[in-house]
Amino acid sequence: ALPVRRVRRRFSPGLPGNCRESSYPVGIFEWQVENPGPDLLTGGLMFSWLNDIGRDRGQDRRGGHRNVSLRKDGMAGVLLHGPSDVPDAPWNGSFAIMAGEEPGVHLTTCERFLADDGSDVWADFAADGRLGDVVDGRPSQSGEAIGAALAATVELAPGETKRVSFVLVWDLPVVEFGSGTCWYKRYTRFFGRSGANAWAIGAEALARRSEWSSAIDAWQEPILADSTRPDWYKGALFNELYYLVDGGTVWTDGEPFNMADPARRSALLPAASESGTAGDDGSLGHFAVLECYDYACYNTLDVNFYASWALLLLWPDLDISVVRDFAATVDLDDPEIVTVGWKGTLAERKRRGAMPHDLGGPSEDPFLRPNVYNWRDINIWKDLSSKFVLQVWRDVLLVPAPDL
Repeated sequence: ALPVRRVRRRFSPGLPGNCRESSYPVGIFEWQVENPGPDLLTGGLMFSWLNDIGRDRGQDRRGGHRNVSLRKDGMAGVLLHGPSDVPDAPWNGSFAIMAGEEPGVHLTTCERFLADDGSDVWADFAADGRLGDVVDGRPSQSGEAIGAALAATVELAPGETKRVSFVLVWDLPVVEFGSGTCWYKRYTRFFGRSGANAWAIGAEALARRSEWSSAIDAWQEPILADSTRPDWYKGALFNELYYLVDGGTVWTDGEPFNMADPARRSALLPAASESGTAGDDGSLGHFAVLECYDYACYNTLDVNFYASWALLLLWPDLDISVVRDFAATVDLDDPEIVTVGWKGTLAERKRRGAMPHDLGGPSEDPFLRPNVYNWRDINIWKDLSSKFVLQVWRDVLLVPAPDL
């Protein structure tokens, strides 16, 4: 219905072999806007975002959230912050919506609107494809949900095409599990742990988006161009990788801690700090995905044996860190008695010498207390130990020795 043609390309810097940028919490939205007609056109794109920091803890409407518009170093956007009265809360942090100021692209912002309605920001934008550069730094009130918006406006001559790039950043530096154990996320090694670095992450994304895009194209092109592979197969190879970032994924940096009691440490798995936990030695931390959201277990050994090929072929260092995490559990003995779900019998949670079913679950202490699963007795499960041995053997054969 509109007299313009628009194409959107979305990506993040998930780059094979790259364990830095692949951890960045950033999405890039590239728009190509074309005027196919004979008349001069003005077009606008608006990107809005809800400041729902703390939502999973019921804190998104507690009041005190605030948004701040910013123009700096050829970029414009809005920073969305959590409440300042609880700066160390594990759920706190910041979002940013940003765009680069480029020739022929006019950027405007709305710092604050009431997100339960939104009619005011829409009316502003719909009038002329721009926003009024609304500055309203008032924090949200109790019960309010506030959003922010960024608009890019372009004039297009007949047949002209222009490109606009937005970025979204979520700097939420802490992952907290059910027991209260917290870890900093991998990307904080490069941007700090304050939760106030969304703008810096977005600035790097805007500066390097073309480089990242070219790297993704170079990785995928040989397979996409291979006429011997059917299209469904090509699509499956790349599209199913989404689960590596969308599977309840956690990628840690540093040692575990507890917000309420910073001195708290688990003694269940002292080998955790020797396996994959990041420290000053440059190691990669722990990496894990859930088996699925119904089976909330991290790096389930019997099925991760198959799924881990994606890590091995694309991020081999991460696959090795997972294998090392499992190796650290071999001598662990957890004598807690659990009820075996399918039979109702009793069994030890995890015997020394037996491989666990998983590296823990989000309801407890993953990486510190493995084997949240209790539907079967894992101590007599036949293929867990054998699959672990096969994974070690596979990685030794296929990964260059210096990485091991």
